Amino acid sequence: MFNILQKTKEYFTDKPTIEVIHTALPLIYKCLSLIQNIYKQRESDNLWEKRAQKVCSMVLELVEVYRKTPKTLYLTFQLFLQCALQTGQCGIGKFAYAFLSHALVIYEDEGILQSKDSYEALTQLTGVVQSLGCFDLETSEKLSKRVTTHSIKISTEKEQVRAIAVSGHLFLLNIDNGSNTYRDAKSAMSCLRKAFSVLQEIEDVTLKATLLVELLDHFIYFFDKHPDVVEANAVNLFASKVIEHFTEQKISSLHPSYIHLKNLSQMVEHKRKWQNLTKKESSRSLSTDEIRIEEEGLSEVDAKRVSSIWKE
Repeated sequence: MFNILQKTKEYFTDKPTIEVIHTALPLIYKCLSLIQNIYKQRESDNLWEKRAQKVCSMVLELVEVYRKTPKTLYLTFQLFLQCALQTGQCGIGKFAYAFLSHALVIYEDEGILQSKDSYEALTQLTGVVQSLGCFDLETSEKLSKRVTTHSIKISTEKEQVRAIAVSGHLFLLNIDNGSNTYRDAKSAMSCLRKAFSVLQEIEDVTLKATLLVELLDHFIYFFDKHPDVVEANAVNLFASKVIEHFTEQKISSLHPSYIHLKNLSQMVEHKRKWQNLTKKESSRSLSTDEIRIEEEGLSEVDAKRVSSIWKE
């Protein structure tokens, strides 16, 4: 298969009358598919990694075709991310890092950082870095800090708050193909605090309400998955600030942020009963509705009842 793809690449690149940008894309995805097939046969092929790296080199050459065309710059960025994701999932960390490095260079030096696509591009970059677990501790730390630095440079405050909050997840990663973890609780919490600091400068009360609830969602996620990063007191304190804003500004119950907050409260209630994590003081009024985190036992009867709720 590799020889067929190699011949196809040579045919299209040697023909001056053929627009390579229209033919390279299917070749790229066919090569990525071939890498996955090689990886699946790794137990019976001692040379699988060498074969996969050979295909990766061809993929890199094909993606560079799009890089030469200004109109396809953002597509090139996305292709590098896709290649990093596919090679990283196959454990080829060397090429995954190479593809990510190319994507970062495009983001930093070739126009995306200053464009309207900067937030969307950074979100995609963050998601790929978070998904990959093939890097060592040093590489993971370097990538996390590099991406976080760019989140602070987003031009609009709304997108800056969201980008900083999302980048906090990069300091809690599985690394070395799942055999180790990278944990920097201080930096993760610092991202949440920085996001809240930027959020405080926003004057639009409804936008602020939306971002407050989104940030509360991050706080609850961190407490649920990484209780050593965000303690119960921090969640309760931030929840009280969110509710205080909704009460003072009289946010409509029809506003999406209100519905989001209500859904969060319901989710926390279910978590309390299902995982012994949370307790909510029951109330019909949102203004007095506070999220409380503490340890509480769960009876067998309650466990069955809550289980049926999730199945509905």
